[in-house]
Amino acid sequence: MSTSTKITTSSEDKPLQSTLGVDLSEADLRFRTTLPLDKFRELDIGIAGLGATGRQVAILLNAIGTDRVVGADPDRIEAKNIGTQGWSPSDVGKDKFEVIYRDFPKICGMSATFQRLLNPWRTGLTRERWAKKVVFCCVDTMRARQEIWVDILKTRHLQGLWIDSRVASGAIRIVTIQMNRREDVGYYLESFYSDEQAFQGACTDRLTMYGAYIAAGLMVSQLVNWLNGYPVVRDFMVETLSMGTVRFGE
Repeated sequence: MSTSTKITTSSEDKPLQSTLGVDLSEADLRFRTTLPLDKFRELDIGIAGLGATGRQVAILLNAIGTDRVVGADPDRIEAKNIGTQGWSPSDVGKDKFEVIYRDFPKICGMSATFQRLLNPWRTGLTRERWAKKVVFCCVDTMRARQEIWVDILKTRHLQGLWIDSRVASGAIRIVTIQMNRREDVGYYLESFYSDEQAFQGACTDRLTMYGAYIAAGLMVSQLVNWLNGYPVVRDFMVETLSMGTVRFGE
């Protein structure tokens, strides 16, 4: 699959080089000193789930500047997704992965790979593609989350970060697991519960668009902190009604 921009990286974090006839030399000017772009653009990144939060994660990653992203979602866009996930009314009835694939290059001129299958590393054709350094888990059921996690542990394809968002109503919980830490992996295994025990209703039933933006921003912030060598908070929750923050497992 071709890309429409060429990315050059070095220890000096050189800016994007455009082949679109648009000068992108200053596209990343304002965050070159806060984000190690050379490290970021070498990462292979996966996004499991392309709904409310996953779609915004993809947009943020693309705006920073990368084409090394693979995302997957089996669902089609419904009318109820417009207000919480940011789709256009003309997108209703279409596959989420197809619409994101269509729109992805418009942000920063880059293309990426998006698929229908939510768990594509189960098949031989896509195993290597899902050997990722970072995976953003943006699925809306605990069952899907557990299935993907079990596969990752079996195949050992994930080598860096697993960043999981759990969103219900005004509560946004972010769990970030550093895969080289046994205590993190063990902690995450203990964090599972059944879908029956979770908030009764789809994760975005009571979510507005800004909630998805907040969740995506927090997830990408965790990635940036990790790349910078800053401490990564393993498990925390932001409650948007009271604007309170709680840390778990400390």
